[in-house]
Amino acid sequence: MKIYDALSKTELKYTGTPKLMHAINPHLFIMWDEGISKMYGCFRNSVGYINFMKLMQEQAKLILQKHKKRNTDLCINSLFCSGRIDQVLRCLNQHLFTKIFFCRISK
Repeated sequence: MKIYDALSKTELKYTGTPKLMHAINPHLFIMWDEGISKMYGCFRNSVGYINFMKLMQEQAKLILQKHKKRNTDLCINSLFCSGRIDQVLRCLNQHLFTKIFFCRISK
């Protein structure tokens, strides 16, 4: 939390900070922006980012459980079973971007 708070006070602000953190450790941090934080009802501060990360962890668990039961999507199954958490985070990030992008253009 201290690192997020300190970096978000620089020119990185609240969007650049998690991007930098993701670049340093893509296995742990997922990127977000203002639209994503609003969509999930998370404040744009360190507490909000931690809450967002917990929500993403729950979504990843739900996806894993769903695909383990169905066993229909070999790509996602192999992704999760391979232990490549950076790929899982990338998928979540692409999902969030797509969701925000299409919400914006549909208005």
